[in-house]
Amino acid sequence: MSAIHHATVVSLVQRFLGLSPAILDLSLTGAFEGVPVQLQPSGNNSASLTMVAHRPRGSDLGLRVFSSSMFRSAERFATGDDAFDGIFGRDCAPGCEPEAPSLLTSDVRAALRAMSIAGSVELYDDCVFAYCQPNMLSQEELDSMFRSLIAAVRASDEATLALDAPLALRSLGASAALEAFARERALSVARHPFALSGTIDHDQFALRFCCQYEGRRGGDPLHGGARSPGFDVRVRFAEPLRGGLFVRPASMLDRAQALVGFGDIETGDAGFDRAWTIGARVENDPDRTIATQLVREQLNERARARLTALAAAGVVLSLDDRSLVARGPLVIEPRALIELVSNVTSLRSAMRAEAPRSAYR
Repeated sequence: MSAIHHATVVSLVQRFLGLSPAILDLSLTGAFEGVPVQLQPSGNNSASLTMVAHRPRGSDLGLRVFSSSMFRSAERFATGDDAFDGIFGRDCAPGCEPEAPSLLTSDVRAALRAMSIAGSVELYDDCVFAYCQPNMLSQEELDSMFRSLIAAVRASDEATLALDAPLALRSLGASAALEAFARERALSVARHPFALSGTIDHDQFALRFCCQYEGRRGGDPLHGGARSPGFDVRVRFAEPLRGGLFVRPASMLDRAQALVGFGDIETGDAGFDRAWTIGARVENDPDRTIATQLVREQLNERARARLTALAAAGVVLSLDDRSLVARGPLVIEPRALIELVSNVTSLRSAMRAEAPRSAYR
């Protein structure tokens, strides 16, 4: 790494991220005024620097905007700014062409153009990349590029606030149904990216969607899922589950252990018990009598019905004594989607109900 390259990058890191790195051939992470930033210096002959700023809010358009070249270009939509469109490729998910230009406001375009003077740039749904060679730039030029990177993130996230719900959720009325669901429960709604949040039966609730993955570089934002469209839900319980109850889908290992006598706690519902691994933590309960009673009271018929319906719909769900997390596929039919969300939001109240007595109790 050249001395000039080293000095300029060290100064950048110290001034903006507050770090004092001794070695600059590794990825460095920090935050500048609330924006997460990652710097990836290179010590090879190109002496290059990659700067990545992650968009805290992000968008859900499959957005890809980048410095055009003879090897890479796209013109799926136009911004109406001929000077900008002449040097940047513009792509998005099919059907998102009407919304995509509104994300590239004059402030966003200005920030991207400023970075392109000193290097190349890419804007995605979840982050902004800038590439340059610090040994070809003055300290002022490198600082300006970094500030433009942050400006691009802020301006694009601000523009996202004006976007409508993602097309996939609007097409059949799913977003409208979810907004009605939210109004009935006094939940907050973010239309883009689409999300609901608030309190249900004293529990903290958050639901979010990701309809497009083509425009993401930072990986899967949803809990436990592959790179496919879907939703996730998190519920933080106001009071912990009794007995330290936990429930998760049964794995092949869980089933094998059950066959040789090392099984988990059972509810008495054979089909349900095969599908789920259930446990509880109770002191001074060697034969698990108390734990079994607590499990069966909480995983009563109503609760089991909800968990079974969610699993049948492809929702992967687990819960412990403090919270519930679930991820499901993208469902756009309103009635089916509301049924899924309702099963999640009503699960905790169903578990509070006392199970009817039966022979196994």
